[in-house]
Amino acid sequence: MSDYLTIHAGPKGGYRIDCPACQAARAGCVMELPPHIDHPFDFVCACGHSFKVFVNIRSHRRKIVRLSGEYTLTQHGRQIEGLCTILDISLGGTRVEANHLSNIEMGSSLRLIVTLDDASHSRILLSGKIRWVTTHVKRATMGIQFEPLVASAQQTLGFYLL
Repeated sequence: MSDYLTIHAGPKGGYRIDCPACQAARAGCVMELPPHIDHPFDFVCACGHSFKVFVNIRSHRRKIVRLSGEYTLTQHGRQIEGLCTILDISLGGTRVEANHLSNIEMGSSLRLIVTLDDASHSRILLSGKIRWVTTHVKRATMGIQFEPLVASAQQTLGFYLL
């Protein structure tokens, strides 16, 4: 069975692969990868260890989570409130799943109160715009791009994401 490794490219496309077997590091740039390369792609370290590498090209590193949240969706001047689950989060946005939602318009405003799973169960208020949405029956998964974070939310979320 092959190992899988997710690496994160920086804002300029630079990445570093650390071999899980020997800890040797190899740096690269996503622009150097062939355009037809499969994701994940096969990588063989100088030590002989082979594994699959997935390059996550985002401006902010995402953390996979399962956090509780409360949302307020504003659409056509109407507010819809409910509970949701945060599936991943970064300093730039989040992926949210909620029941009992349909006909959500991209560009709508969403306000989230997220309860982190840190030691003090911190609650942070995050606001953003819906950038994409998929629905199945009355269950929606949404990609939210945050508006600029207030300093306290940015600090709390920044520490959480370390």
